[in-house]
Amino acid sequence: MLKAFLKRIEPKWDEMLEKPFLRGITDGTLIKEVFLFYLIQDTLYLRDYVKCYAFAITKTNDIEIIRILLDCLKLIEKDETAVHIKYLRDNGYTEEKALLESKDRINEEYLNYMFNLSKNGSLTEGLISLLPCAYSYYYIFKNCKKRAINWKTYSENYYKAYIDYYSSFEYVSGLKKLDVLCAFILKEKENFEEKLYKIFETSTEFEAKFWDMPLMQVRS
Repeated sequence: MLKAFLKRIEPKWDEMLEKPFLRGITDGTLIKEVFLFYLIQDTLYLRDYVKCYAFAITKTNDIEIIRILLDCLKLIEKDETAVHIKYLRDNGYTEEKALLESKDRINEEYLNYMFNLSKNGSLTEGLISLLPCAYSYYYIFKNCKKRAINWKTYSENYYKAYIDYYSSFEYVSGLKKLDVLCAFILKEKENFEEKLYKIFETSTEFEAKFWDMPLMQVRS
């Protein structure tokens, strides 16, 4: 079922690649002020995103599922957060300072959507709402890297480390853990496929808004 979801959603991810923010990362022209706003919002996002995984842990007694969820939490905390901290410091910020900022409305709405499903929905519903973030980042930045190489904007690109992390083997290894997790939670869920896809699609729509958010706010 997950593979079917990913295939159906690819056209929406391809549309995201054309957003000015992502094109700016790809060709290196994105204004650092805009990227800093995004970094701050994404730092706030990740802090609460992991809470949704924590809710998922409380909804299962399956030790294999619990271990995978813990591995996902460690990946976000150790590797993904480290990439953000590097760029925050380069822009005169710390993680602590970023976490004192206020969430943008779009960020708040997206997190509330996932938080509500993770807390009040089923284990499967909550986890499905979390997947577009993880899988779309790999798809998007894998293609950003290809484009940057083709456009000859990769080697000297300020955002190269960011592109590299989300298209890296380390990041893919985390997705493989999610693949295993989905094999557990999506068994015998065919009768709910469209309902689950709608959740997946809604989170994807929030992802699209998240890419628009930095330019909208910095320009306003």
